[in-house]
Amino acid sequence: MKRQFVTFRIGEMLFGIDVLLVYEINRQLDIVPVAGAPEYVCGLLNLRGQIVTVIDLGVRIGVGDQKIRSESRCVVLRNSRMMSRFLEKGVVDDETGPDMIGLLVSRVEDIITVEHSDIEPPPAHLGDAAGRFSLGVIQTEAELLNVLRVREIVAFESAERAAVS
Repeated sequence: MKRQFVTFRIGEMLFGIDVLLVYEINRQLDIVPVAGAPEYVCGLLNLRGQIVTVIDLGVRIGVGDQKIRSESRCVVLRNSRMMSRFLEKGVVDDETGPDMIGLLVSRVEDIITVEHSDIEPPPAHLGDAAGRFSLGVIQTEAELLNVLRVREIVAFESAERAAVS
């Protein structure tokens, strides 16, 4: 079975998520900070009347915070309501959440198509913290692509969710 991934960079590291999880990629980064939010939450973004919680993906997965630059983008994820038809059909094996979430990334690269069998388990050196966010890796022609486990990235602990709401 073939799978497609949106690829992007956090610093110089290459990451990807299943294309079916992505609602849109947006260059609007007028993010309003939220007092008391977890350190990895940049703030809120008003996307055509829809409030989106923006996560600094670098901070969340432990590879450093993102400086917003001209090539920075917000990868806006579909919420669980939008994902229900994909989950029912079994065409995606990851989940988002009930709210609109955006992931701040350094820059968006491309969409790649690979066989599901090309996804290797995450490397052992990632350890528990970083390893929990990794679904696996794909060796591309040029480098290693770390496929992210979105359900872990968007999983707020109950105290964190209360601070953002």
